[in-house]
Amino acid sequence: MQRHVCQKQRVVQSPIREQETISHPIYQRVMRPCRSSVTGYCSTLKVVQQKIVRYVIRFQAEHQVMYTCCPGWSQHSQRENACLKPVCSNPCQNGGECGAPNKCICPKQWTDKFCQTDVNECISGQHKCQHNCVNTYGSYKCSCNDGFKLMSDGFSCTLCLMCSREYKQMQDDYKQLSGRVVVLEKEKTEVHNSVSELYQNLNQCMKQKHQERKKPAETEKEKIPVDWEPVEITDKSLKSVERMIRSMREQIGLLEERIEECVPQEVESST
Repeated sequence: MQRHVCQKQRVVQSPIREQETISHPIYQRVMRPCRSSVTGYCSTLKVVQQKIVRYVIRFQAEHQVMYTCCPGWSQHSQRENACLKPVCSNPCQNGGECGAPNKCICPKQWTDKFCQTDVNECISGQHKCQHNCVNTYGSYKCSCNDGFKLMSDGFSCTLCLMCSREYKQMQDDYKQLSGRVVVLEKEKTEVHNSVSELYQNLNQCMKQKHQERKKPAETEKEKIPVDWEPVEITDKSLKSVERMIRSMREQIGLLEERIEECVPQEVESST
């Protein structure tokens, strides 16, 4: 008996040809002696049983042995004598093939009866990642630790200083500092221009004060308000101004105070 072939008995009605003889009555004319007839013979009818032979078809019940594929198996073609093709009640998924009755042969990324369940290669250890394994549906992918980058093979990691968090943080800090430097340079230019303008105004103010000192004392007393005193121009004061220029905030404050002292003088001189 061939592989995966099962026997099965069944009752079948087989036709049988039989010979059958039947009797059929017929009337046959015969002659018998008779006195009343001139010839001495009279005609009469006689019943005769005529036999007829015929053939008939009868059905007879017989037990017949049949050979069929066992459950879970079928034939690749009707020409095969064996049943070598397994049958799965549900189709195999994700590229699986039916390898045994109701059991699929699955690719390595899938498992279970019909290949419907994803294999977690990261947990089972069936991966080639050098550092970290990330499971995906039907596969997996690799990632590297901080300071490393993934190579072209998709599994190995190589050192990458520019990929580290510290380097990225340094780049962000550098961008922020660069922006701040640009702003400070702009502010420095603006302050320098303001200081230069204030310094010019201060020199002009001091020059006016020097000219006013040469005028008569009566005129000087009329022009100078009582709430401030004239500024004496000396080498020491000029050096003090130069020192104030080195420090922007102190310099601007002091120069603005000097300018305020010159305002009453300019207003009165314009009248």
